[in-house]
Amino acid sequence: MNKENAVEIVKGVDWNGVFEVIHATKSMTRNQTRPLRTEFIEKSIEKRSDGKLKYTGDKTDGMDYINIPDDGIRYECKLMHGIWRPCGTTPKFILKNFRKKSNPEIKKTFDYMILIDSKNNKVGVCTFEDLNIFVNDATLEFNVKQEKIVTIVDNVTIDETNETDFNTLIMDIILPYL
Repeated sequence: MNKENAVEIVKGVDWNGVFEVIHATKSMTRNQTRPLRTEFIEKSIEKRSDGKLKYTGDKTDGMDYINIPDDGIRYECKLMHGIWRPCGTTPKFILKNFRKKSNPEIKKTFDYMILIDSKNNKVGVCTFEDLNIFVNDATLEFNVKQEKIVTIVDNVTIDETNETDFNTLIMDIILPYL
């Protein structure tokens, strides 16, 4: 598994299109709509990867994409508003939520983490081994030293005149049937 190849695959994604979807779904913050927002964003990455990333997040636990047809590199993806911070370390992310008190085991289910910052319209990639993993009662959490993250894109410009709001579109479709 070649890190340069893994990074190049992520660089090949049309991130402008992905950030259009991220910003069109930003109002989907309720507990009921957050998983749908995640799926929209993750499927938009697959669609804009020029056939290099196959979305597996709806079928596979612990990874969101696999590189096809090349070498089967596995990727996990996390989105947060404000990942890059002056302190030099990302905020903590939940890697796995067991939903109950347990003794979580750390399993390597992916090779690379794609980090998407919706505040700075920035994307970076790091390896599984770069993660600082914290074991809690019901969750595995992680953060990363920012120096370990390879920046893919930064300050992606989106069309501010596009006022598409997925939450409104969804409600406009569903409410008449309730």
